[in-house]
Amino acid sequence: MKLTTSQEIAFRSLKEEIGSIRNSFSAWGIALIGPNGLGKSTVVRELTQQLHFNDIRFVYLNLDIPVICPEGKCVNWDEFMKKVQEISPDLDFSKVGKTESFSGRIAKISLILKEAKKRLVIILDHLEECRDWREARWPLDENMADIILVSDNYEWASKEQDRVVTSLFQKKIYLDRPLDYDKDEEIFIEIIRDRFSISDEEIKDLFMLAKSKASNGEVLTWWDIFREADKMED
Repeated sequence: MKLTTSQEIAFRSLKEEIGSIRNSFSAWGIALIGPNGLGKSTVVRELTQQLHFNDIRFVYLNLDIPVICPEGKCVNWDEFMKKVQEISPDLDFSKVGKTESFSGRIAKISLILKEAKKRLVIILDHLEECRDWREARWPLDENMADIILVSDNYEWASKEQDRVVTSLFQKKIYLDRPLDYDKDEEIFIEIIRDRFSISDEEIKDLFMLAKSKASNGEVLTWWDIFREADKMED
């Protein structure tokens, strides 16, 4: 998938950070922060698709999905353990279920991965949907896995005052606009053309509208842009 200039910058920063810790022994955390609708989820999904190193396993958890974050309270870690096993068919997790405590089961999974020299990276996307941030990041506290946290900037700002919640996210990457209007006209046209049945002339008009608003300090999200395109299609 082709990324916009802004998304590509965030993607490269995440990729470089992952490359720098591949041989380290301690767990780490990265926070990808920005307003909703700018393409943060697209960036992390692209990351999991491109960085399929044999020694790194990504577990993507979208907390906007009820089964992953029931009632918006906390991560359903049973789903996490199921996903770990799904992405690691080459490893034997048959003994994990015999461990009684919940934390014990995750610790067992972590040990199996470490013995196989596999590094586990948990992606917690839409963390703003999860009310209990402290519990959501506890695998990092227990040194069980690395975490990429994805959150909107408002929720991050409210949590950043709580050092217990945010202290281990030393690396913070910000995505503050959906695209670069001087460089991304081609990809803008491609994205809108794939989603909506409107003419190229209308797409260019939409691009100029978004660019004009951005130059006046109003940053349209992709959701805003899609709503305008939807009106044109009607």
